[in-house]
This record gives sequence, C-alpha cells and structure tokens, in this order.
Amino acid sequence: EGSSFYYPLNLLSFMELIKRLLAMGYPAHWFSNLLANLLSGNFPSARLGIKAFLPELEFAVAAYKPILPFLVTAPTVQLSNFKKYSVELPLFGNDPTALSLLLSGLFFTPSALKLENPYNVSILDYDSNTKKATFWFKSTLMAELKLKKWLVALIRSDIRIITKPVLIENVREE
Repeated sequence: EGSSFYYPLNLLSFMELIKRLLAMGYPAHWFSNLLANLLSGNFPSARLGIKAFLPELEFAVAAYKPILPFLVTAPTVQLSNFKKYSVELPLFGNDPTALSLLLSGLFFTPSALKLENPYNVSILDYDSNTKKATFWFKSTLMAELKLKKWLVALIRSDIRIITKPVLIENVREE
C-alpha cells in the first residue's frame, strides 16, 4: 500500500537551525549577513556552487521571513513569487525501500550530456499511490524552464541516481 512521505533533510532544516542558534544567543547579524551573501550568490568559496539550490533557499527564507528577528532585503524573497506545483514522477523500480531514501526533485536541460546547472528541490512531498511529487517553486523560473523544455526527475541524493525524467511541461500548478 502506498503512502505519502515528507523529507525533513532539506533547506527548511537549515532555517530551523538558524532559529535554534538565534534562540541560543548567536547574533542575528551573523545570519542576516550569511543569508544576504547566499541569496546574492556572493559565497566566499568559488568551489562551492549554490545556484542549483538558490530557488529553494529563496523559498525557505521567504517562508521563515515573518519570524526572523532580522531584515532580509533580497527582493526575490517574497512568498508571492512562489507557487505550488505537482508532477507525476516514477520511483526507482519496485523497490519498497525507495521511499525511505533521500529524494529530491531535479530540473535539468535535455541537451546536457551531464547534469550542468540543474536546479534541485528537496522540499517536496511524494505520494507513492499517485506517484505525484508536490513542491513550491519560483513561478517566473518555472515559466522559463517550461519555455526551454527542461526535464524533471527524482534523484536519490545519497548516490546520485535519477529516475526516468519527464518533460517539465507535465508540471502543473496546484
């Protein structure tokens, strides 16, 4: 029998960690500066690319913005910039343990021989009965990816295996 799973190891966990550290007395400006740098792409390490996670980080910050004790000034960090979407995606064969794996949604260009400049979504809900993944995504970026005919698939984040991708045109607004 199928069931619905929510994966807590995502950027919302990062926001919960910030909340906890603030409650422990860490200075709010540390996190304000960190989030400002991450959201602007000015991350100190050139080796660490965060572009794939930026839309999801923007969503996580927008969701937590009302309860953060500091100002987040990035203009793209507004909940109104995000919409809820869903798409039917196959899982990994008939493996009954597959739903306990670290799953993410992965958006990528169909012309890439390797995954270059993908977007990752780990804040998702997957229902094994309907094989439907539900997630929040920046509406302007979704429109752009649809125009470019990108693909979307589930990925096992631990070993980097993806399911059979589907065209992004199959993604529907909830």
